[in-house]
This record gives sequence, C-alpha cells and structure tokens, in this order.
Amino acid sequence: MDSMTFNGLSPLLAYTAVGLAVLILLIAVLVGYRALLRAGSGKGLIPPLDEETGSDTLPSVTVVLYSKVDDDRLSETLRRIYEQDYPSFSVVVVCDASFEHTEELADRFSTEFPGIHVTFIPPESHNLSRRKLANTIGVKAAEGEVVVTTVANIEIPSGRWLAGMAAPFA
Repeated sequence: MDSMTFNGLSPLLAYTAVGLAVLILLIAVLVGYRALLRAGSGKGLIPPLDEETGSDTLPSVTVVLYSKVDDDRLSETLRRIYEQDYPSFSVVVVCDASFEHTEELADRFSTEFPGIHVTFIPPESHNLSRRKLANTIGVKAAEGEVVVTTVANIEIPSGRWLAGMAAPFA
C-alpha cells in the first residue's frame, strides 16, 4: 500500500495536480505575452486622440534625450520624435560633448526642430554617472507634466510612441 501512495495521495492524483498547475502557468504566460505583444505593437493600450478635446485630456510631455557625439543618429531620432502624433510636447537634448559642440548642435537643430532645448554635461563631472546626470539636467529643464527619458540611439516603433508613453497619465 505504501508503494502506491505519495504522502497519502495516489500517483494519478499527484500527476493530475502537477499537470493542472503547469497548464495554469502556461495560460498565464501566454496571456501576459499577448498583452506584451499588443503593447509593443501600439494597439489596444494607447487611447485614441480625441479630436474635440485634443490636448485638454492629454498631459504635456517633455522628452529628455541623452546623446553622445553621434550627430547623425541624434538627428534621425529627433526627426522621429517630432513626427509624433501628440498635441503638446517639448524636447530637451543633453549632450555628452563639449560646450562648443553643444552650441553648434543647438544652432543647427533650432531651425529644424522648433522649441528644442539643447544643453550639455559639464566636463568637470567626469566621476559621476553620465546618463544619470543627463537625466537630472534634463528633468530640471523640463516643462511638461510628464517626463520621458530616453537615449539618442532609440528605435521609435511608431508615430504613436509618445502617446503610448503618456497614456497612463491621461
């Protein structure tokens, strides 16, 4: 009789309980993965823009963009950000470059991207985390109700990316 039981349970009942637990876990993983895929595709989780109310219901957003010296990549990322289907946002670029290079970027980008604010990380702050310092500088310069921090080498998936980032705050 002892060889047929496992702590008082029959092997069939034990295997059934384990199988049921695995099935429940598998369903939970699939449901979570499906929601993750929907969030990544920009479908279902981003509220549509209300044409009547527009910017009244959506918070203003400031995108803080940390950039190293890759000007071409920065320019492409800024272009993608300014193509966003979002009513009220501003951009703060924090460059990990010299003051002179930052001034050059500010002059170049101010004509192409209206309202852009370009600043830099001071060279004497070499012992600090560059990205954390860039985020701090960018947040201090931010004007929006919501701040989105990112880097210049980001791949922006759609024209509704910013709306998706701000959706939880609407």
